[in-house]
Amino acid sequence: MKFKTAFHLLVAATIAFGVTSCGSDKNEANSGSTTVVNTPSVVTSGTGNGARTASEFYTEVSNYMFEQSSEPGLYSFPRNVTSGGGFDFDFCWGYEDCMQDQIDRSQSQVNNYYWRFLDSDGQTVYRNFTSNGITYAAPDSDDQFGNTLSSLRDGLLRIISNASRAEKSNGYSFVSVSTSSSSGTSNIDLNCYYYPQACNNNTYSKHFRFRYNNYWYEIDLTKSLINNPVRVYR
Repeated sequence: MKFKTAFHLLVAATIAFGVTSCGSDKNEANSGSTTVVNTPSVVTSGTGNGARTASEFYTEVSNYMFEQSSEPGLYSFPRNVTSGGGFDFDFCWGYEDCMQDQIDRSQSQVNNYYWRFLDSDGQTVYRNFTSNGITYAAPDSDDQFGNTLSSLRDGLLRIISNASRAEKSNGYSFVSVSTSSSSGTSNIDLNCYYYPQACNNNTYSKHFRFRYNNYWYEIDLTKSLINNPVRVYR
């Protein structure tokens, strides 16, 4: 379904979708408050150059250099997916234009996916909510990204800053880059000396992955912020 149709449905969704937080009140508006929809104060998309190093990639993410804008609506991310490369994903984000389809789905079908809902204010992110009698859930680990697009960006920055390993895509594989932003010997990546044909230090990339707390987090600047990290797996 085209996103235009989904966006038109959003007008009704914001009024009648009936989003209710499950097991937590962290996403609920203050009781009795008046809802005012404002234009988001943060521009969450832009076109950057990509990055050669982890520190350059940090700057791109910090400046919201995601090529696609984060449109309000419902997002589904398939879970229990196994890649051809042999990884068993604990969960695997992937965009689906799904507003109308998911309104019509049953609970058993909804359970095949993880979910995020971006509100019409362009900033508030809902997880673990009930709508039209159906419960939508996100993985527990997604809580680390908070309840706004800004906090999602900050969570990605935290992963980049604290990653034990960093790799960038060169179009067909991931190659190691240094996680250090300091000068001197600490910034030397020995993989580039032993395997110079795979290092591509001077190559810019918009797709990196970071090893953090025993998971790989892939961040893709060609996608929207609401769709990141695009993959999370052990």
